[in-house]
Amino acid sequence: MVNLLFAKRPYVFLLFFTTIVHFSFAQEFLKLRVVYDFEIGDEFHFKTHTEESGQYIYRTRITDELENIFITGKSFSAGNDTVFYTQKVYHRIIRSYGVTDTIFTEDVFYTKLDMTTDEINVYMGEYPNVSNPKIYNGRITNSFSEGGNGGGSGIRYAEGLGLCSRWGIQDWEGYHNEYKSDLVYFKKGNETWGSKATAIPEAMSQSKYSLFIYPNPAADQAKLLREGKEDAELVIYDCGGREIHRESYEGKSKILNTAMLNSGIYILSAGGSDKVERAILVVER
Repeated sequence: MVNLLFAKRPYVFLLFFTTIVHFSFAQEFLKLRVVYDFEIGDEFHFKTHTEESGQYIYRTRITDELENIFITGKSFSAGNDTVFYTQKVYHRIIRSYGVTDTIFTEDVFYTKLDMTTDEINVYMGEYPNVSNPKIYNGRITNSFSEGGNGGGSGIRYAEGLGLCSRWGIQDWEGYHNEYKSDLVYFKKGNETWGSKATAIPEAMSQSKYSLFIYPNPAADQAKLLREGKEDAELVIYDCGGREIHRESYEGKSKILNTAMLNSGIYILSAGGSDKVERAILVVER
């Protein structure tokens, strides 16, 4: 009977099959209450890198930022449609001419929690409910991107991690800008992922930068000059406060091989028995 029905009306079977296929492959986007599901004690580390160049900019300007966010308070509205968070933020901006550190507490809120990520932005490219065990411990992500003749941009949300990634390229006549901001570490309860990028490392808490570097930015080598009279030890940190190289520093001047370093911003510390001197080094190729 069924075979006879489909034999006489094949379009009925086609419609039925199409409907099954449609629902089988349909994927929903995350609701905002799932994206912004933080708890007191959660910790998030963000790392941002920006490069600007153009006819009115001497050399390429590089800026690195680190931001550590700690959730310290949480409440909901009466209708359970808005969530309020109190968070403590440690923020460090690193440029070639110095470091700016800021510590502050702020109140933020997210509303219309039953909306989904694709309902709150106007990006054209959409990627719903994607999971990768190597990224965020397999937490579900939604990504959006768009592009044009003047560049492109994109964002990514993740389950319980908020807006966790932003990138963009602007390329206008005589000006070029690239930026990328990513969640590189999080702690939620006993769950952790990624590598810490401490915004205000204790090893670099002193603000005096008295170590002279030339040229800066450097490509393959740079000359260092310090005020201290005693022999010292030179330590190089990346912008996340991680030690990446250590060597002796004898006398007042020294030639540093920067070819071993990737392009980026570093903090140098020359410590002897008499004093510790620091400087910002930019490696650019």
